[in-house]
Amino acid sequence: MVFLGGPDDREALAYATRMAEHPTIRLTVLRIIAVGEHSDNLTEKRLDMNAINDFRISTIDKKRIVYKEEGVTGAAGTTRVVTSLDTDDYELILVGRRHDSESPLVNGLAEWKEIEELGVIGDMLGSSDFKSKASVLVVQQQALVVEEMVESQRFIAKQLQ
Repeated sequence: MVFLGGPDDREALAYATRMAEHPTIRLTVLRIIAVGEHSDNLTEKRLDMNAINDFRISTIDKKRIVYKEEGVTGAAGTTRVVTSLDTDDYELILVGRRHDSESPLVNGLAEWKEIEELGVIGDMLGSSDFKSKASVLVVQQQALVVEEMVESQRFIAKQLQ
């Protein structure tokens, strides 16, 4: 599972975690982090950290589950990490569909996207340039859930003012 952050990646992480409850499933979560960049969206950053922390706590004693972090500078670094995955080790790669286009991890990559429905990372993994036998599962959080979260964040922000 490739994790950059955002609602769809959190949904993919939850799905991957649930799949890994089966005793024959091995899971590697690769989190790609922007080095030296700071996000303006602290709410999203906090939600991402909570999701990762919950995942790590719930899987701490499971030898079949591996968590890795890779620091990159810019979208070129993200591309390098994703395309360098040793996909012979994987049968399935999970990714979130949507990412903040202003994020330094994907900024500018949308220009190269061939299939909109796959998202930036899914499109990269599904490209004929990417040599892999692994299947790619692109996850998108239900839009209604995202809208409800945004509305609740607005409500909380108003209450704090």
